[in-house]
Order: sequence, then C-alpha cells, then structure tokens
Amino acid sequence: MHRMNKHIKKFETMDDQPSREEAEQAVRTLLRWAGDDPEREGLLETPSRVAK
Repeated sequence: MHRMNKHIKKFETMDDQPSREEAEQAVRTLLRWAGDDPEREGLLETPSRVAK
C-alpha cells in the first residue's frame, strides 16, 4: 500500500459521508481561514464547484 493511502479515511457507509451542504460549508470555512471572503462575487460559486 502506498504510504499516503494509510492516512486517507474510507467512508464505511454513505451515512458517514458529509452532506453536500456540510462540504460547501467546510469550503467557506477554509476560504475564511485563508483570509478571503467567501461572500465576494468571485467566490460565491466556489463551494458548490468544490463539492461536486
């Protein structure tokens, strides 16, 4: 097994997978953490694009 694969969590069931809304919220959080405004015009669709 590749060393990096040891650190990747596999979802046991679909219930373990975050919802699309949770994924989009996580992207907004990361944008704020990086010092950007997720509500600015150029980033409004980014959470949706990332969560696809």
